[in-house]
Amino acid sequence: RTKSITISNPGKSDLKILRLDTDCSCALLSPQKLIIPPNETISVDVSFDSLYKQGSQSKKIVMYTNDPLNETKNIYIKAYVD
Repeated sequence: RTKSITISNPGKSDLKILRLDTDCSCALLSPQKLIIPPNETISVDVSFDSLYKQGSQSKKIVMYTNDPLNETKNIYIKAYVD
């Protein structure tokens, strides 16, 4: 299943997505671009592959950026799989 989230850059310089780590290969964040100019917002697809999963699921994606005040941002995917 795939959903879209937004990532905004309210800063005064480019926001660079340096790296994305996940705690499971079943969770994937797919930004169309890795550099977000100041005062811009992008839409990003977040996917979760529920194959072989059951019950309540919570997965974490860590986004590393060049923002000195917010170098990492945790993005959580939560789902219930029947």
